[in-house]
This record gives sequence, C-alpha cells and structure tokens, in this order.
Amino acid sequence: MACNTGASVPKTPVRNSDLPTELKATPYAVGSSTASSAVDDLRPWITRDIKNFKICGADQMLLPLLKMCTDSSRSLPPSQKLALLGTCIEAVMHLLNGESGVPRKIKQHLNEFCNVTSELSSYPHFVQAANAALLN
Repeated sequence: MACNTGASVPKTPVRNSDLPTELKATPYAVGSSTASSAVDDLRPWITRDIKNFKICGADQMLLPLLKMCTDSSRSLPPSQKLALLGTCIEAVMHLLNGESGVPRKIKQHLNEFCNVTSELSSYPHFVQAANAALLN
C-alpha cells in the first residue's frame, strides 16, 4: 500500500452560506432541449396543439364552444352566431347581476377556487360554482 501522507487531494468547496438550507433543487435550471423533449414525449395530438397554439379573445374561444351546443344539422351564418353569443352572454350577466343570493354564492365559490394550494382541492369549489350557475 502506498503512503499518501502529505499528498494534495481536491476538497469539496465550502457551501455558500447565503443560500437557504431548505433549497433542494433549481427546478427552472433546465435547457430548452429538456423542455422540448418533454413536449415530444406527449401523445402526438397534444404535442400538435401545444406547438400550434394561438392567442385569441374570449369571443373567438366561446364561439366554437357555443357551436358544439347548437344543432349540428343547421349551419348558422356568422351574424347569427354573434347574436346567439350575445344572447348567451346577456343570460349569464342577468344571472350574475341578479338580486338573489346566487351571484354571491358563485363569487364565494370562485374565490375559494382561486385560493386553493393544490389542483385536487380546487375541484369541489369549481363544481359548486358551476352547479350554482347551472341550477339557477
């Protein structure tokens, strides 16, 4: 066995004392290739949607959803689609601005929904808000 007395061996650097001790990782310290490969691992249609997203206004988002709720055998001209959207928005505004306690209940549930700390605990608040709106 060789004698290593007095040999110079690299030492572990001293920990930076400015960092909090509870810091375990740096989650955002990843390269773009890591994020890209994570997207590519998703199913093809989800990947396509993520890569081809578009920013749109509320009306542009609501019109296709409204179309799914109408009779698929009838095609509405654009002016009727906008009129139908307007009618639906008026109905929602009437519900939310009404004199009953429903708007207060919906607002309370939505506030609780926004203040939760985990996705799973948000579900009951969202369902209660949606039910309050749908049942009135």
